Amino acid sequence: MKPAPVRLPIQSPLPPPNAGASISKLESLLGRRVCVQCRDDRVVAGQFVCVDNQANIVLKSCDEYRIVRDHGANSADTIESIRIPRLIASIVICGKDIEHLYLESQLAALYDDAL
Repeated sequence: MKPAPVRLPIQSPLPPPNAGASISKLESLLGRRVCVQCRDDRVVAGQFVCVDNQANIVLKSCDEYRIVRDHGANSADTIESIRIPRLIASIVICGKDIEHLYLESQLAALYDDAL
């Protein structure tokens, strides 16, 4: 006779005290075009599909841009340029790699309409 399986109690983590505002902000972005600026000099623009507890983000119908920094003769003279996009069907971006999250319309203003 097989022993009965051990059932462990499932404990759901409690959200932080002010998580309600953050959750509603993320819910308002669902289905909209957003841009995620990553720590490795990538910007991914796509339709926001979902996010999980570790802040991993899923986007679909994406364009990936690389930010290239050209250092001039003086180290203070840094010019940023954005290369031609690479098309990606869908992507999961690890939460620890995300630097900023913008609406696509906001990002164009940041990079002088380079996108």
